[in-house]
Amino acid sequence: MLQIEPFHSTMKAPHPGDDAAATPAPAPAPKPAVADLALPAPAAAPEAIDPAQGDFPYLPSLPGSRLTAGRALAEPFYVQPSDAKQPELVAQGSIVKQYEPPAGLTAIQILDAYRAALLKAQWSLVSERRDAGVALTGHYGLNGRNIWATLHIGDTTYEIAVADATVGEAKLEASLGAQCHLALTGVLFDFKQVETQAGIRRHARARSRP
Repeated sequence: MLQIEPFHSTMKAPHPGDDAAATPAPAPAPKPAVADLALPAPAAAPEAIDPAQGDFPYLPSLPGSRLTAGRALAEPFYVQPSDAKQPELVAQGSIVKQYEPPAGLTAIQILDAYRAALLKAQWSLVSERRDAGVALTGHYGLNGRNIWATLHIGDTTYEIAVADATVGEAKLEASLGAQCHLALTGVLFDFKQVETQAGIRRHARARSRP
């Protein structure tokens, strides 16, 4: 008599979660795009700027940013060009504005947005740092203006500091015209190249000989 053995399947019954394990993880969401930043040209005369309200008229914040603090500093403002050995004094005061950037933007995205906007608006780049402490320094010297600006980008905020040396130059010119003398600060003299009066007279006599 023919006997048939019972069939035993080796396939396992599906369990909840098996399909999820086999499905590849979704791709990460793309980084948010940075809105275009346009910088108006500075006017011929220095603008009135409120440290606690609004943007710099020629150096606005990124669209979607929120002003969180602002202050005026009556202290020397230094910049250090990338090829300089030490910081250079460029103004005697500055205004600093702090912003909270749009959500999701990285420090490099903010830096690149300002870098492109500054160059397009005919500013010159003085220095740039992309490692720890992302920062950028620019200068505007057209239309009779002398404006220095630095951008410092942190983890959750970024700061724009502006020193308008045009204001200081106008005060110096007025002081010179009224008093016929001028006190200079922040001027460095190389005493290795200073010549004594006796030496000057000696060279003058030598040049006057036939």
